[in-house]
Amino acid sequence: MPPVPTATRPAAPIGIGAPRERAAQPRGLAAAPPPVLPGADIATAGPGAPEPAAPAEVSGEPCPCGHTIVVAAADAALLLPLACGLTTAAIARQLGLKESQVRDGIKRLRAVLGAQRIPQLVDLAIRWQLIDPDVVAPIRSGRPSRDLKSAERGALANAAAGSSAEASAEDLGISIGQVHKVLAAARDILLARATAHAVALGHRLHLLPTTHPHLAAHESADLTAEAGAA
Repeated sequence: MPPVPTATRPAAPIGIGAPRERAAQPRGLAAAPPPVLPGADIATAGPGAPEPAAPAEVSGEPCPCGHTIVVAAADAALLLPLACGLTTAAIARQLGLKESQVRDGIKRLRAVLGAQRIPQLVDLAIRWQLIDPDVVAPIRSGRPSRDLKSAERGALANAAAGSSAEASAEDLGISIGQVHKVLAAARDILLARATAHAVALGHRLHLLPTTHPHLAAHESADLTAEAGAA
């Protein structure tokens, strides 16, 4: 889809900020490297030099129109463990947090990214390039034993889009019980410990769309404009 001209930029959804400069950061890390303080010289700074402050916020990859999304660095640190399928209790132990802090951070991330469920949160975080699916490994070494079947790919795509089991069942024309079965089969084939983990591995294997999430706002605006013109 061609970039949206700045003059016709749609209103930013919740959690979307105006275009802003950001320091380059390696994909797959929850936070950018500490920025160099004004006037500091990395090459000549002595061992006694003060440590630069860690960034308070992390920005997603800008949309072609220039909009980006900003999340607190502490919350962004939760995204990669979630993509690896860890539970809130396991993430809390890993990061030295209380489980309630992890749950609160996930709640804030869902609100900012507009995610209904954890698998969708992981999907959006990958598409915003807040995390890199290539650093998410399966639970054990090896390749999938076979390709996903049509129903398995459909159920995984629906989970990534935030659909409930009921909505996915209606979309695929199968029962809710079958949705759970095909998702379990997809997790087994992809060597994933959870559906969110399967979503990340699905992105790693290029099984899911990678379109920028903010493009949906443009499509919505285009449909509204077309309806008004009609």
